[in-house]
Amino acid sequence: MLRRCERRHFDEENKKETADRISYTHFDNDARKLCVLLSGTNYLYDKPLMYYTNMVMLQQGYDVVQVNYAYEDSFFEQPVAGIAANILKDVKSVIVDVCQRGAYDDILFVGKSLGTIPMSFHFSQKQAIHPKLIMLTPVLQTDDVYKKLLEIENELLLIIGDADPHYDEQKVATLNEKDNVTVLVIPNANHSLDVVPNDMEQSLASLTKVMQRIRAFM
Repeated sequence: MLRRCERRHFDEENKKETADRISYTHFDNDARKLCVLLSGTNYLYDKPLMYYTNMVMLQQGYDVVQVNYAYEDSFFEQPVAGIAANILKDVKSVIVDVCQRGAYDDILFVGKSLGTIPMSFHFSQKQAIHPKLIMLTPVLQTDDVYKKLLEIENELLLIIGDADPHYDEQKVATLNEKDNVTVLVIPNANHSLDVVPNDMEQSLASLTKVMQRIRAFM
């Protein structure tokens, strides 16, 4: 998925497309570090978790790329391995295009829900480099994804709420036993990491806690 490349300065708009017409948004912070954001199906980059993660990354001196993939309902009728492979193809296309525009010495991946699927499948394989990974509300109830997570050797921060339908106490505990995995469980938080039922104050507090943990992990 990754390669090192030489940086060129440019003054283009930050919304771009690859040769394969995959849309992405590039926040050029004139950095040597890159964060790749992979959104959820209906949880896009204007939503709180992704919006503030983007802000944290820029604050910490990263360039940020948001991969703007979008799929029809029929896309999700295929096996999860097929979903992962097709999203990976799109993500690779974006990374190649970004690397043609600039050079990066370090890279970090952040995925929300759907975005954790290609991360799980790709980084469970042996890789030449081992970027840090942040997974927000991974789909742990999908057994293929959980099994891949057990195989990952990268440093991994996993954040999930215990009111999320994908939360599984035993799976989370098993992952937390791995030396390379750090787990943060938000009490009473759903798949958006909002504290239920409709607790605005606690939801904001949990969002702050998540951003602080992400910043510490970096």
